[in-house]
Amino acid sequence: MSKRDQIRLWRDGSVAGGLELLRASCFDYRYPAHFHEEFVIAAFARGAQRHRVSRYEGVAEAGTLMIIQPGEVHTGEAAERDRGWDYCAFYPTTALLQHIADDVLGGQGGIDFGCEILRHDPVVVRSLLRAHAVISSTPDVLEKQCAAYEVFGALIARYGERIVHGSKPVSSSADMRNAVAFLEAHHDRQVTVCEVASAVGLSEFHFMRTFRAKTGLSVHRYLTQIRLHRAKALLVRSSVLILPLPRMPIHRQPAVTTTHAATSKMVILFMKNMLSFITMRHGVTLDSVKFCYLIALLEQGSRSGEQRLPACSCQQPCRQHF
Repeated sequence: MSKRDQIRLWRDGSVAGGLELLRASCFDYRYPAHFHEEFVIAAFARGAQRHRVSRYEGVAEAGTLMIIQPGEVHTGEAAERDRGWDYCAFYPTTALLQHIADDVLGGQGGIDFGCEILRHDPVVVRSLLRAHAVISSTPDVLEKQCAAYEVFGALIARYGERIVHGSKPVSSSADMRNAVAFLEAHHDRQVTVCEVASAVGLSEFHFMRTFRAKTGLSVHRYLTQIRLHRAKALLVRSSVLILPLPRMPIHRQPAVTTTHAATSKMVILFMKNMLSFITMRHGVTLDSVKFCYLIALLEQGSRSGEQRLPACSCQQPCRQHF
């Protein structure tokens, strides 16, 4: 592999019991004939890849979706060496896609994506690229799971078929109310789709699909809204206040005292910035540890009129201690 070829393959254990993903930018590299035990779902973002899948030969250009069945032997190389190609790929198991198909399509038996290996579908490709970027970058497990389940569900609904057709499972509004209650009760910690779905007795993807249909938001974004409202309420009533520190050597600095009488613009400003950041990202949560620490700190201040915080070596209140 040359220096200008970049290939990253990894497994994310927090998604669907372990989901393999790949992101690559290739120019000189040639994939030898090989196969996977899982499905290959690839989205091409730039350039063009020449490949052979079983007896089929073709070229995948930007905006192309590729779906390869488990066990099918395939190769790949640049259609033009100077241009190369960029793409991302998911390797979901058959069991995972069938589990999602149970809800999306109903029926029984295996899932079939038809004879077409390549489909020019820029809309689906963009959704796959976005989901891949979210899974590879966010530390939030719920956000990863929502991205994976939603993009696979949309793909199955668009191109998947079931051998034996049948009815789809149904759920009640009460199930969704129970789910919301669960999110409100556990908003201050990491939550997974499996936990919430189990709490209401539904399969993971069926729960996610029904939750969005009933509320208009994904589970992750709904939980973020709960956290936003909780943080705003705490911000209004909080008594956690930080006093400016005088200039003095660190060994002589007193501990910082918080009181109802003093006013801290630092906490107010930081919390407003945090909430603005979450809102601008449309539901993407800040680092959960930092967020939960702030919430716990505000709750502690709300219950106590005076609280001792560690001394700070800075000459003025700073963000690094948050």
